[in-house]
Amino acid sequence: MVTTSQSRTFPYKWLLILAICMLPALAAPPSPEASDKHVQRLREEIARLQTELDKANRSELTLQKEIVEYDRKIALKKRLSRELQLLLKKNKQQLKQQKQRTDDVTLQWTYTASRAQELQKRLHLIQDQMRMQVVTWYKYHRHPFWFELLRANSIREVLSRMRLYALLQRTEQRATTELLAEHQLFRSSEVELNELRTQYVNVYDQARRAVQKTERQHAALRNEESALQSEFAKRKKKLASVKTSQVQLEKKIGERQASLRDIQRTIEQNLAEQEKRRKEQVSGSKATTQGSETRQANKDWSKLQPTTRGALRWPVRGDVVQRFGWQRGGAYGTTTESPGIEIAASPGTPVLAAAEGIVAQRTWLRGFGTTVILEHANGIFTVYAHLGSVDVNNGQAVARNQRIGNVAAPDDGSEATLHFEVWDRRAKQDPLGWLERR
Repeated sequence: MVTTSQSRTFPYKWLLILAICMLPALAAPPSPEASDKHVQRLREEIARLQTELDKANRSELTLQKEIVEYDRKIALKKRLSRELQLLLKKNKQQLKQQKQRTDDVTLQWTYTASRAQELQKRLHLIQDQMRMQVVTWYKYHRHPFWFELLRANSIREVLSRMRLYALLQRTEQRATTELLAEHQLFRSSEVELNELRTQYVNVYDQARRAVQKTERQHAALRNEESALQSEFAKRKKKLASVKTSQVQLEKKIGERQASLRDIQRTIEQNLAEQEKRRKEQVSGSKATTQGSETRQANKDWSKLQPTTRGALRWPVRGDVVQRFGWQRGGAYGTTTESPGIEIAASPGTPVLAAAEGIVAQRTWLRGFGTTVILEHANGIFTVYAHLGSVDVNNGQAVARNQRIGNVAAPDDGSEATLHFEVWDRRAKQDPLGWLERR
């Protein structure tokens, strides 16, 4: 009976042993091709950043050519501006000289016209005097001239009266003739000077219009030069921005490459330790590595709660200012891949563990600053970066909601954020799919 009973239970023991042997295969990580997709994605990101850097280099060459062209145009405008200034100075001198000539001719014309008016008045005065003499003679001497001669007492008196009348007549006639000649001369001079003045005024107006035209041309040229100077300054500023972008891209590429290597190395080490622990549990071996002993001493992995999607708590409360995946931004639309999310938070805000786990590594990563990586059940890792102070150590077990540090204040004065990542073994995950809904 005993033999029969043992023979009946014999197949079940083998089945149990077979199931234990198959356990490592069932718990084995994904195939290398599937698990290393995130590595390829990061390499693609680095290649894309390199493409953006090449684009920035081409943009720099284009801007340099434009700056040289603007510099040449500005030099030509300045040369033309100097020539216009010389022409404007010459035109102003001519205008000043023409104005002086016009003023002199106007002064002469004014004097001549005034003199002609005075002579005209004197002529009228003589004519009035002659008329008065005729009237007086007619009024008081009603006899003819020969009668006055006959009234003389002697021949000598007759001759004296004849000489007197002849002298008076010649004097009045000569004065009238001279006055008429002088008046005619001044009238002719007045007409000539008026014509000359008119010509000078026309020339002065032409010179004044030429000066105004040159001034407008010079003002327009100065505006063009100012616009070119403004564009030149914009190109210089844009070139400086492109060079800064180049430096930032190169720095970002280096930081991403270094951070990729560090995070991959940490996750690979922890996955290797997990694999080793599973094999030790299946084979019943009690030997463990120093890192495993530290972990087992702090936390029993068999008691860790499985980490599932939608179950992680938010490490800080704040708005998500940058999402997971490819992001386009910056002045030139640079495309980069974000391995996690950025959560806005004030400097000093406590950072809490998203789930219970063990501190896989406490380190400093370029581009992320002080960083803590937590390892959870089922091969899930969470990454907390941009930390100011850290309250946990490597290998330490942490509970859900336990404080692991606080948010750092950025050195460049930008908005403080917490960088948060979720990894499923070797694959990056969108943290919003693993965090609790708010």
